[in-house]
Amino acid sequence: MIKFLFLVTLFFLSVSLPAPAETDTETELERLKDQLKALTAQVNRLEKRLQSEQSTEQSKPAHEAGQHKIPEKRAPAIQFTGDMRGRYEYFDARNRPIRQRSRIRLRLGAEANINDSTSLHVRLATGGDNPTSTNLTLDGGFSRKDFGLDRAYVRHRLTDQQQILVGKMSNPYHRIGGTGILFDSDLNPEGLAWTFNNTHWQGVLGAYYLDERKDDDNIMLYAMQWAFQQNWTNSGMQLGIGYYDYDNLQGAQPIYQNERFGNRFNLSNHMVHDFNIAEIYARYDTRQLPKPFTVFTSYLNNTATDDEHEAFVVGFKYGSTKKPGDWQLGSHYQYTEADAVYGLFNDSDFAGGETDARGHVWQFGYGLNRQLSMGFTWIDAVRNMHLGTATDYDRLMLDLSYRF
Repeated sequence: MIKFLFLVTLFFLSVSLPAPAETDTETELERLKDQLKALTAQVNRLEKRLQSEQSTEQSKPAHEAGQHKIPEKRAPAIQFTGDMRGRYEYFDARNRPIRQRSRIRLRLGAEANINDSTSLHVRLATGGDNPTSTNLTLDGGFSRKDFGLDRAYVRHRLTDQQQILVGKMSNPYHRIGGTGILFDSDLNPEGLAWTFNNTHWQGVLGAYYLDERKDDDNIMLYAMQWAFQQNWTNSGMQLGIGYYDYDNLQGAQPIYQNERFGNRFNLSNHMVHDFNIAEIYARYDTRQLPKPFTVFTSYLNNTATDDEHEAFVVGFKYGSTKKPGDWQLGSHYQYTEADAVYGLFNDSDFAGGETDARGHVWQFGYGLNRQLSMGFTWIDAVRNMHLGTATDYDRLMLDLSYRF
């Protein structure tokens, strides 16, 4: 292109010059030919130089490419998330009147990037001060509903594999199969945690505050979990262990609303046993079937007592609800003796949130669209299976969940 412009310019200049005398015509033509050759050579040199500079610019990394780089879109400093769920529940505890109720759950979250390695996470949720439930029952004569701080923590990235969490945080521990045999899905621990995650290994170490007491030592939880992960082309597996040491819990009175949740207390309403819970779990995933399939199991043992100290869960999930029209079917069997786990923190839906229970959980979910899904859960359990009169407990839940 540059050569063409130079030649055209030269042509117009040449034709616009006054005509030379006839005696000098041959000399003038020779001179113009020499100038044309010189200009053509200069244009060729300029073109080669320009091509070399363009090639060098394209080979530079993106951060050195200067004004030729197309600006990348950066994530906003603050990101907002939220979800809303409506639920209908039906209870039949046999020795109590049949109960029906409708409930709602609303959660609003925000994440702010303080710098390249630190972020702030905040979430508000319905549910009052219950540590294992964010549901609100529709009753009370249209009264205003509780809405409070559900999470508030800082995440500091030490490396690509290690992070520190400080505050009231999302639960960093793996809940096998999504079950709440040890920790309910709504539980958000309060304290300090270190997490590690790479291709094959995942780990969590944490120290958490359960109860601050003026006249006695604080009640604490020191927890560890470590897992090995192996993935193949169409499948994967995970094997993990955990240890959860509750400090100063033995001899304490109930922490939340004087509720015992199936654990054993003496006549003075003090907890009989300590809780030092060992855990081992396994999970296997495969994508070789028409839909994703997962099978999982976990075994728990409270080593601080010699009886009523075991719990386990085994189950499966088939399918997914991530896309419109997708569905998922799942089931698990859960067995929890009275002091196998700390009752305040385990699944608040299974057997009414109490230990000393066993039973099946059946679940079905369907994705209506990317923001909306529906789910059905049937809990077929037995309460007081060892300590008291065994009683059947059935609970049906129908959910409609929105994400935004």
